[in-house]
Amino acid sequence: MRARCIGLLVVAFALGCDGGGEATLVVALKTDFVPLVEFTHVVVRAGGAERTYAVTGSEDFGDAVAVAEISGLDPVTDVRVEVELLDRDRVLVARPLLVDLTRRAVAVTVVVTRSCRDVTCPGADNPSATACLGGRCVDERCTEETPQYCQSGMAGCRADVDCPSMDACSRPSCQLGACLYEPASGACGDGQICLPATGCVEMPVPGADAGVRDAGGGPMDAGPPPMPDAGDPCDAVVCDPLEICVDGACQALPPCRGDGTCAEPTDVCHGRRCVPGDLDLDGDGVPASLDCDELDPERFPGNPEVCNLLDEDCDGVPDNGDPATLCETYPGGGICIDGSCGCPVGTYDLDRSIAGCECVADPPLGEGVACASAIDLGSLDDSGAMRVVSGNVMPDDREVWYRFHATDIADTACDNFHVRVHFTDNPGNSFELTGFRGDCATAVCSDAGYTDMEWATDFRADLGGGLLGGQCPCTAIGSPRTTDVSGCEDDSADYLVRVRRRAGSTLTCSAYAIEISNGVYDTM
Repeated sequence: MRARCIGLLVVAFALGCDGGGEATLVVALKTDFVPLVEFTHVVVRAGGAERTYAVTGSEDFGDAVAVAEISGLDPVTDVRVEVELLDRDRVLVARPLLVDLTRRAVAVTVVVTRSCRDVTCPGADNPSATACLGGRCVDERCTEETPQYCQSGMAGCRADVDCPSMDACSRPSCQLGACLYEPASGACGDGQICLPATGCVEMPVPGADAGVRDAGGGPMDAGPPPMPDAGDPCDAVVCDPLEICVDGACQALPPCRGDGTCAEPTDVCHGRRCVPGDLDLDGDGVPASLDCDELDPERFPGNPEVCNLLDEDCDGVPDNGDPATLCETYPGGGICIDGSCGCPVGTYDLDRSIAGCECVADPPLGEGVACASAIDLGSLDDSGAMRVVSGNVMPDDREVWYRFHATDIADTACDNFHVRVHFTDNPGNSFELTGFRGDCATAVCSDAGYTDMEWATDFRADLGGGLLGGQCPCTAIGSPRTTDVSGCEDDSADYLVRVRRRAGSTLTCSAYAIEISNGVYDTM
C-alpha cells in the first residue's frame, strides 16, 4: 500500500511542475470487484477524452491502482469524470465524479464497491447525492482525497467489525464508511481466486471462453457466448457477448445510448448494444425483450432470489423476499442481512429444520458475564424464600453468573438457615453449576460438574472432642449456654452461582431452570 501511494504522489508532483495553462488528471481505482472474473476493463472519460485500462489479473485493486492519466483538460472546478467497470462490452457499474482541476495537477482515488451494483442514485431522500458508495447514495465529489463528501443520511461502517461476513475466503474492510471485501490470504487453493459472496472459484484463463457459469469446475470468464445463427457458416463460430455471427464472421451489434435509441423498434438496448428482442444471448430461456440483463444467465424474470445484493428475478429490487427463506440453502443458515446470510447479534440458527435465527441468547448478551457483574437476585431469608431463574447459556462458550444474599433470621431454639441451589430442569444434563460463598474465590462446590449445592446449619452433629456442628437445637445469642447445644449464630452471607455448559454436551436452545431457596429444605 505504501509503495502504491508514493508512486501515485510522485506522478502528481511531477505533473505539478508543469507551468502550462492546462490541467492533468490521474485516476486511481480501488474496488472489491474481482478482476478478470467480474470485470475486464476500466474506462475513464473526462473533458471529451477517454482512456481504457485493460485488466491483467495481477493487480491488487484492494489498493489504489492507477487506471488513467488525461492531460489537456481545462483547469476549472467541477469537471465531470465518468469511471466505468466493464465485463468485456457490458457495463458492470458506473461511477460519476466531480473533480476540481484548478490546481492543474490532480490525482484522485475513486472507491467502487460491489454493494453499488443495481443501486440507482439519486434516491428519493437526497436528489443531490448522485454517486454510490457502499450501497448508499453520496456526493459525486466523494474520493479518498475528499472524504468529507462521502457522508450520507444512512449510517455506514466505522470499523472492520461493523461489516457482515460474506464467506470464508474474504475479509471485510471498512473504508470511507463503506464495506469492501478483500481476499483472505491463503483462503483459496492453487489456481483459484476468491469471489465474495460465492467463495473460491477457478482462476479465469486469459483469452478463454468458459461459457455459461454452472456448478462444474471449469474456469469463469466474462460470460456466455451468444447463440449462433442457424446458417451453416456459423455452426462452428463462437462469438463474444454482444456479437452475432453473420456469414461465418462475428459482428458487433449496433450501439445504443439507452431505451428507445435503437433503429429497429423491436430491438432493446443491453450493454449499450441493440439486441434483437427475440434473441436469448445468455441462454437463460428468456428473450432479450423480457430480460433485464441479457449478458447474465443468472438474472431473468422468475428466477429465485439469492441473498447477495443482486436482483436475480429482474423486479428491480435485490434480495426481496422472506429473509429466512433466502438463506434456507446456505450452509450456515441465518437470515439475509445486507447481501449475506447470518444472524443478528444475540440470535443463533441451531435448528436447521426451521428457517431463520430461532434461538435468542438468555440472559441477553452482556448480562451476568462475570462474577463482578453477576445478575442480582436480591435477598432470600430462611423463612422459606425462593427464586427460580432460567437461561440457555448462548453462545456455548459463555458463563452466566447470579448473586443473592441469604439472610439468617435471629433464632432462639433452632436455626432454619438452609441455602440450596439446584437444577429443576437440565435438558440433556447439558449444564453444570459452581457455588461460591462470600466472594468469587471461596467455592462451596468446586469445578466438578455439580448440579446441586447446599450450605446449612439446620442440624446437629457431634464432631468429637467437645465440638458440635449445626445449630438445631441452639440457644439465643446472649442467653446462657446449655450443655451440648450450639449458639444461634448469624450466618447471613452473599452467594454467587456460575452456570455453564458441560464440555461435549449437545448444543441446543433448550433452557435450564434453577431453584434457589433458603429455609425450604431440611438437612437429613
